[in-house]
Amino acid sequence: MNKILNSKLAIFTLAMLLAVSAGCSNDSSTPTTPGGDTTAPTVSSTNPASGATGVAVITATFSEPMSASTITAATFSVAGPGAVAVPGNVTYNSLINMASFTPTSALADGTSYSATISVGAQDVAGNAMAATSVTETGPLDTNF
Repeated sequence: MNKILNSKLAIFTLAMLLAVSAGCSNDSSTPTTPGGDTTAPTVSSTNPASGATGVAVITATFSEPMSASTITAATFSVAGPGAVAVPGNVTYNSLINMASFTPTSALADGTSYSATISVGAQDVAGNAMAATSVTETGPLDTNF
């Protein structure tokens, strides 16, 4: 009786091991673990367009969900003439993958500004941006 019970237990264990193993994959197009994403995020769009006036917010939309803790004033910055930093607040909306920079004071019309998102910005899998993204707006410039 013990041999039959041990045999059934061994078959059950083997079946469970095979079932669990079948769910594992080395195919990166269908990752089974959080570590499967190795694609660096990019900035897919920005706003405002070059030459815009009366800009209250500068936005950057990413190609994939980002880690909100890495979208900060240290990774999303705006500089004015002479590379002088523009003080402001940075927020991230995970529902639409969009970061926003709101300057604490109005930006001057007719003045060029550069918005930069650094490689410190990471997606939710921990992949950093492949390159720093800079947007120039001028007379209100923003390059990402």
